[in-house]
Amino acid sequence: FYWYSQVAEQGYASAQFNVANGYYYGIGTNKNLEQALHWFEVAAEGDFVNAQYNLAIMYRRGEGVEIDNTKALYWYTRAANLDYVPAQLNLARLYEFGVGTERDLTLAQKWYEKAANQLNPEAQFYLADFYERESDSNEALDFYKKSADQGFVGAQARLSVLYHKGYLVQQNDTEALRWALMAANQNDAESQFLAGSIYHKSLQIEQSLPNAVFWYEKAASNGQAQAQYNLASLYLNGEEVEQDTNKAFALYEQSATQGLADAQYAVALAYLRGQGVKEDSQEAVEWLTKAAKAGHELAQYSLALRYQLGQGVDKDLEQQYYWYQKSALQGNVEARYNVALLLLTGDGIDQDAKTALSTLLDLSTQGHALSHYQLYLIYSTGELFEKDDDLAKIYLLKAAESGHSESQYQLGKRFFDQVVNKDAVYWLNLANKQNYTPAETLLSKIDQIQQITQIVFDKQEPVPVITKMPAAPVVPASVKVTK
Repeated sequence: FYWYSQVAEQGYASAQFNVANGYYYGIGTNKNLEQALHWFEVAAEGDFVNAQYNLAIMYRRGEGVEIDNTKALYWYTRAANLDYVPAQLNLARLYEFGVGTERDLTLAQKWYEKAANQLNPEAQFYLADFYERESDSNEALDFYKKSADQGFVGAQARLSVLYHKGYLVQQNDTEALRWALMAANQNDAESQFLAGSIYHKSLQIEQSLPNAVFWYEKAASNGQAQAQYNLASLYLNGEEVEQDTNKAFALYEQSATQGLADAQYAVALAYLRGQGVKEDSQEAVEWLTKAAKAGHELAQYSLALRYQLGQGVDKDLEQQYYWYQKSALQGNVEARYNVALLLLTGDGIDQDAKTALSTLLDLSTQGHALSHYQLYLIYSTGELFEKDDDLAKIYLLKAAESGHSESQYQLGKRFFDQVVNKDAVYWLNLANKQNYTPAETLLSKIDQIQQITQIVFDKQEPVPVITKMPAAPVVPASVKVTK
C-alpha cells in the first residue's frame, strides 16, 4: 500500500485506483471511505474506467458521501462512453426508472443495446428484460436466447418460465424443462424447483417422481420455499419416498418461516392433528393466523372455527364472524354458510335475516345440503319468515337427497308418522348408514311394530270358506219320476 501511495502521488491512475481500493476494503491500511472516494475521483478524472464506475457506485449508495444520483449518473456516463459494459447497464437502468435524471426510455434502450452489442450475456439478458417490459416480445425472446446460449443462468431460467407459462411463446413443457435443467445444473434454485414441478405434474412429458424428488431436494436445500412445501407433501403421504411425518413437518416449517401461506396452513394442521409434532392447539392458532392474514382461504375458515369452538384460543364471536367473512369473500362455501347462520341469529353481530336468507337460497341452488336443511327449518317454524309447509317439504327432500343424515331421519320420521313404512324405512336406512343414532332407534321401533303385527296376524282364527251348494237338478216335464 505504501508504494502504491508513492506512485499515486506522482499521478499514475492505476496506482491511484489501487490506493482507493485499499482504503475502500481496508487492505494494507485502515478502511476509510472518504479517502477511497477521493482517490477514486482522482483516478476517474484521468479516465480510469474502473475508478469511474466505482465512484458512481459510491455516489449511488451514499458511501463516504451523501447519496447523489446526479453525480452517479455523470460518472456512469463517463465510464459508459468508454464502452464499460457494467456502467452501460447501470446507466440504462437510471434512464429507465428516472433516477438522477428524467425518465427516458429511448436513452435506456440505447445503453442496453450498446452493452448487448458487445456480446455480453448479462447485457443481452437485461436488454431482453427491457424489451419484455416494453411489450416487444420478438426482440425479448431473441435476446433471451442469445444470452442463454452463452450460458447466462438468468436467461436460461427466464426462458424456462416463459415456455412453462406459454408467455411470449407457445406453451411447451419439453422446452421449459430443457432450459430449466440448464439453469438448475448451475444451482439456480427456482429452476431446480421448476424442473421438479414439471417432472412431478406435467402432462406433456413422461412424469418421473424420482426426478421430481431429486430436484425438489436440490431446490429445498437452496431454500426454495415452494420446493420445501412440495417435498414435505411427498414425505407426508409417502410418495416415492418413505413416509416420514417428522421430516414433512420440518420441511413445512422451513417453508412457512419464509412466508409461504400454504406451508403455514400445513404447519397449523400438523399441530392440530399431531402429525410429526406434538399436538398443540395454541401453536396451530398462531400459524393459522399467519396464513389467514396472508389471505389463505382455508386458514381463514379454520381460524374462524377455532374462535367458534374455543380451541387454542378463547371463544370470540367477533373474530369468528370476521374470519368467516374473510373466507366467504374468497368463495368458501362453508364460510358463507356460517356467516349466514350468524346473520340469521344475530350472535355477536347485527342480525340481518334477509341477507342470511338470500345467502342460504344461493347456496341451496349450488346443492349445499346444510343450506337446504336450514331453509327447511326456516319455512317449517315460521319464526323469522312466513311459514310455508310446501317449501319446507321441498327443502327437506333436497337436503335428504344431498345426503344430510338428519334430513334423511326427519323425512323418514314424517313417513313413519303417516304410516308409510316402506318410504320411512328407505330414508331411515340412509341416515343409519351414516351412523345417525335416532334413525337406528326408529328403525328398531318399526321392526318391533312389524313383528307384533305379524304375530297378531298369525294368531287370528281362520275364516271358513263358504262354498255355494249346487242347485237340485231340473227334471224335464216329459220324464216321470218314480219313487
